[in-house]
Amino acid sequence: MVQETSPVFLAKPDLPELVARFEQLSRRLETCFVAARGRAASDRVSPGGLREILLAFFAGLDAPPPHDPVTAAQHSDRGLKALADLAQWAEILGDANLRAALDEITLTVAGHIVDHGGSLHSVTPVVDALANIANHLRDPAVLAAVAEFIGRILRATPAAGADAEVQAALRLLHLNRGIVATRSHDVRLMTEVFEEIATRFPEDAAGFFREGMEQMERLNYPAPVRDLMGRYFARYSHPTLH
Repeated sequence: MVQETSPVFLAKPDLPELVARFEQLSRRLETCFVAARGRAASDRVSPGGLREILLAFFAGLDAPPPHDPVTAAQHSDRGLKALADLAQWAEILGDANLRAALDEITLTVAGHIVDHGGSLHSVTPVVDALANIANHLRDPAVLAAVAEFIGRILRATPAAGADAEVQAALRLLHLNRGIVATRSHDVRLMTEVFEEIATRFPEDAAGFFREGMEQMERLNYPAPVRDLMGRYFARYSHPTLH
């Protein structure tokens, strides 16, 4: 079996390396955009415009963070939103590999922010990027590391006082973390994540564990994973007696 390459965002590249990678990808996207001009018309900010916005954003990442945490989070959100817009351009232009590479930049930036004491307000760009990346991963060890990464993002994204859109994105990120943890086959990690889902989203618990049991049967998970999922399913499913 060929060993799966770990995603770039898990390696925590330093900022100069990250910016160099971004410049390479953004120039490649600009070339695609110019070649497709006329059939990729849009009222979106162009890849070149987003590139300039993001170069300024990266310069700010290397500066001391604002004293006001709200201002710092808003700055982070603007950068992540611009990266998501750039990744969307890659999808519009039909380059799935470039889209995946830009999603990795988004996740690397999010990791850099939280690892340096920052916080996030909106995690929608992270949710979207992770969905695209995680679906293509197969190595249980890599998936466990991704689940741990999602945990770091969640701890840096306060739920208290968040609006409905942010709350919905956080809920989806928790549930996706549960799926990734299950695919890692790490029962310790699964237990930690399942407890968080059951505590924070009790209304989702029964459905989550029911779908998990369906996956156990369909994909032939290892016995310890099936047993754990079965225990949570039994605990949170409440059939009606007639």
